[in-house]
Amino acid sequence: MDRSVISDTQPALSVGQWLTFGELQALARAGERTFVVAAAVEMVARREHSRAEITRKLRQRGYSPAAAEYALERLHQRNYQSDSRFAREWVRSHMSGSGRSRRAILAGLQRAGVDRELAEQTVRDYVAENPGGFEYALERAAATVRLVPREKQIQRLLRRGFDLVEIRKYFD
Repeated sequence: MDRSVISDTQPALSVGQWLTFGELQALARAGERTFVVAAAVEMVARREHSRAEITRKLRQRGYSPAAAEYALERLHQRNYQSDSRFAREWVRSHMSGSGRSRRAILAGLQRAGVDRELAEQTVRDYVAENPGGFEYALERAAATVRLVPREKQIQRLLRRGFDLVEIRKYFD
């Protein structure tokens, strides 16, 4: 257990002191909070994460729902985590040369735990900043199916989430 947790207890603990079960539980909760925040900070230090991703990963590591929520509050207070920042970075990284459709990008954001409204706004912002972004994505995706007949190309692009209107405009 972290020394700061032990030294911060009131009244102070002393060597050989007996603790009740309730006091032990309180110490364990305080210790868990110290470690869960450190684990969450470690996650966001590597890359942006959505709230849902952090919660899922902390739960997989054995932290309680209350501890995970505590860590998320601390990250939010320090501006270490933001779903909107995560969504912007996620869209930017998944649109760079990937050939992903608007529908696939929205679905990916929602799988990562970003709410639909924020996901749609992030995609609109991306389009405003990168006007030809999804047209370029369609070109990249179409390049991977060029050697097959046109009908099969269209079917494959539809399965990848591109709109029929966009596909027809591309081929015309």
